[in-house]
Amino acid sequence: MRQGKVLSGRGFSGQEVIPCAFGSFQAEELRRTISEKKATEPASGVKRSISIISGKGGVGKSNIALNLALAFGKHRGIPTAIIDADLGLANTDVLLGLDARLTLENVFTGELSVRDILVPVSDKVWLVPGGSGIPELADMSPIRRKQLLPEMLTLDDIVDVIVIDAGAGIHATVRDFALASDVVVVVATPEPTAVKDAYSMIKSISTSPTIFAKELFLVVNMAFSEREAAEAAKRLIDATGRFLGIDLKYLGPLLHDPRIPKSVKAKYPALLGYPDCAFSRGISRITERLLPHSAEASLEPARKEGAMKRLVASFIGKKVFS
Repeated sequence: MRQGKVLSGRGFSGQEVIPCAFGSFQAEELRRTISEKKATEPASGVKRSISIISGKGGVGKSNIALNLALAFGKHRGIPTAIIDADLGLANTDVLLGLDARLTLENVFTGELSVRDILVPVSDKVWLVPGGSGIPELADMSPIRRKQLLPEMLTLDDIVDVIVIDAGAGIHATVRDFALASDVVVVVATPEPTAVKDAYSMIKSISTSPTIFAKELFLVVNMAFSEREAAEAAKRLIDATGRFLGIDLKYLGPLLHDPRIPKSVKAKYPALLGYPDCAFSRGISRITERLLPHSAEASLEPARKEGAMKRLVASFIGKKVFS
């Protein structure tokens, strides 16, 4: 029986990582989740995939993706998966204090299914661990990705929202995930280099006509004031609108908070450890804006399909099923 670790679920001060046997605990939790989901659908009716991207590393992208997933699942009650798709340099499991020895590498090599590697993170939140330090994942060919992506369809039996930590930079895999997702969230900081790299990232995906049919948002992280964040956002929004013809929407700031480094070092997400801090409140506001209104959702028949089904179909370039 394979072994791993999960968070004990205690309060922040008493948080600890405990060993668990995935063959028992994980399988039992997965069966319960699937059974509950089939019995009743979430009241929101939300079914969407959200890619979190950035032009450069070090802007807090993975931390934002993780806390967004927790906000959707634990706080909103919407079954959510976070896919660590920063292939080759995955680290979401580290942010959670998990020892994820079975990852997407095992799925991509055909050894295991996605259900085999799913790790329960919190109430209605599951992690699909990525592989770290594996060049074969980062350099995977488009043909190989298309062959293996249908395996991910099983996520639609378990979750409604899929948050994808898609990596940084203009690598092909990052662009592919962004262009395949329903929603794209670009993360930047007020630093001029981060703003410039975010623009380059958006420019790299603007060459595909499909980007103009998507919701494209901006989050400014690590700002020391709302004014500083707004000024950085305005520069980027003006540039993308003027030179790329893209309507980039500002989701708001995530202000600098000394408790965020503490939560990262403690390997316990800020939304759980410091739910009332400025960062956590900002994450909650962003989550609210990323949820479609019920009227909007009712007008989109495609939303009745699973988020992963649409994502895979977009990757492959055709309908997965008739």
